[in-house]
Amino acid sequence: MASDYEDPPTRTGSGEPAFPKAVRPEPPIAGETVWFVGPPEEPDRFEVSGPPTAGSEGVTWRARYTGRLNSPLAIAVKQLNRPPGAGLDWPSPAEFSRWQDHRILLQSMLAPHLVSVIDVFLGSPPHPADAEESPGLIPYVVMPWIEGPSLARYVEGSRATVRSLSERLALVRDLAEALGSLHAITRAGGNVLTHRDIKPGNCIVTPDRGLVLVDLGTLRLTEDGFDDLGMHTPEYAAPEVLADPRASRGKPSDVYSLGAVAYFALVGADPPAADRGDVTGVHLRSVAASARIPDPEAFADHLLTAMHSDPAVRPTDPVNWANELVRRGTPSGAPATRMLPAALVAVLVAVLCAVALVWGQSIGGRSSTPAVGTPPTVGFTPPIPTRYGVQIVEPAPAQRVQRCAVFRGRSALPAGKTMVLAMRNRTNGEPVRYLVEVDGWDRPSRLATWRGKQFFGTADSSVGQEYTVEVLVVDLGAVTRSMRAAHAAGELWTLETLPATWEVAAAVTVRRIAGPGNC
Repeated sequence: MASDYEDPPTRTGSGEPAFPKAVRPEPPIAGETVWFVGPPEEPDRFEVSGPPTAGSEGVTWRARYTGRLNSPLAIAVKQLNRPPGAGLDWPSPAEFSRWQDHRILLQSMLAPHLVSVIDVFLGSPPHPADAEESPGLIPYVVMPWIEGPSLARYVEGSRATVRSLSERLALVRDLAEALGSLHAITRAGGNVLTHRDIKPGNCIVTPDRGLVLVDLGTLRLTEDGFDDLGMHTPEYAAPEVLADPRASRGKPSDVYSLGAVAYFALVGADPPAADRGDVTGVHLRSVAASARIPDPEAFADHLLTAMHSDPAVRPTDPVNWANELVRRGTPSGAPATRMLPAALVAVLVAVLCAVALVWGQSIGGRSSTPAVGTPPTVGFTPPIPTRYGVQIVEPAPAQRVQRCAVFRGRSALPAGKTMVLAMRNRTNGEPVRYLVEVDGWDRPSRLATWRGKQFFGTADSSVGQEYTVEVLVVDLGAVTRSMRAAHAAGELWTLETLPATWEVAAAVTVRRIAGPGNC
């Protein structure tokens, strides 16, 4: 959920770190002792494990909740630190009530790129089971456990390249969608929120949800007005925030931070000071040119609109701004793909643009070719004879699927064999197979019933296109070597030619429709 990357610290209006870097408590786990946290009425509700990770707001433990469930639920428990300058009564009843309001708002949004909040409570420090209650209560926030590195750790000083550009831009768009959810009156039921501390360390890159914005302790309603703490991260704060951190902030301040994070995602470094727009533009144009963006100047200019010194000039719709950034960063007629994160074990495949379609069909020596751009008739490939007892139970042939679809089936694999899903775009005729492992691929004996996720483009860019998804049966060792080689190179896991030992055991052709999917 967090990383050891030294992200720029959040600061208060006085310029002091909001939570000192020295705050990195020892792990609560010692020997065989199991430690717990919880509210006074149930002090042992959550079992925490260490070591904790220090962040800008406090420290976070990976934890689990058992209750009366059949198996424990993995969660994150964050212990909030008292900000410098806060009184001994922190958090005040009003502060705690505000946190509860935000918890309910976030749960109602159902935004895939925003972390939700499960619970907020005041409790004793981590303690063994059935320990006596300690004097003084500490605020805790309980959230789903988000697996993956922070964007800060994921980028780690590397510039976007031809291979990684589209994936970096897709992450920026995910962040824009998260921000759009906070800023949208309809999503928040009329309660427009600002995040106020968007930065790479507050963004987690996940294998299944793309980028997820976390660390929501700085959230405020836009009409909250004066903020006595004035928390911000200078490298990602708008000029008006730097001028008066305690003043009321609006959506344009968040948009500036979005642009600054986009700069980081592309350049691999914190942006220059807000008054050094000339330097910022030079770096962006350099990256754009090396990544073969058609018009580096226009691309950089568009990104910099979000970082304009005048809040009134910044974009009002972060999602539209991000979509245009992706469009300007995509070569004409070329698909944009979300690269495989080297630290993750899932492939996120995307296709942004359809190429001209020329479908020829021989009928009695004659051929007919639909006009370019005409969707082909549903001419799904006849099912191949299945092997190794492999069956695709879901989805059915010709079924319509959204951006992400869950594939399920059955198999009777021999010892030493495992399965991989391989996706090909039938509409553009691309021969490359994009590979993704099924759940539990490294334990083939458990694949009698199997499940795997397949992605079909980003957003709705590939709507109307047809894809064939194959189940490949391969030696476990060969899969491991092939996957590791792709991960080490930071590339998508693909095959242009199917090796003789990689056998197609089953296949299904589906059509892409709009929507996020059921993953």
